[in-house]
Amino acid sequence: MASLSFIIFFFYLVFFHNPSLVLPTPCDPRDVDALRSFAGNLTAAPPAWSDPARCCEWPGVVCSPGGRGGGTLPSRLLLSGLNLTGPPPPPLPHLRVLDLSFNA
Repeated sequence: MASLSFIIFFFYLVFFHNPSLVLPTPCDPRDVDALRSFAGNLTAAPPAWSDPARCCEWPGVVCSPGGRGGGTLPSRLLLSGLNLTGPPPPPLPHLRVLDLSFNA
C-alpha cells in the first residue's frame, strides 16, 4: 500500500508541479497580433515566432500569469543581441521589460 501511495504522489508531483509538462495556455489574439506586427516591421525577425497559441514559448517572450481564465500575458521581451532593426513594438498592456540592447 505504501508503494502505491508513493507512485500516486510521484505522478502528482511530476504532472502538476512541473511547468514544462503543463499544457500552454493560449495567448490572447491581441497580444499575438501586436507581437507579430512588431516582428513584421523588423529587418531580421526573431526566430521561431510562429505558433500563435504558444506565444509564451517563443524565443525572447516571457509571460506572467494574469490573463483571462487563468491565462498568461507577455510581460517581458528579451531580444538582446539579435541584430534587430526597426521600430519599437506596439503597446502591450502588460509589458514590463523590453530589452533590445546590443542590436543594430
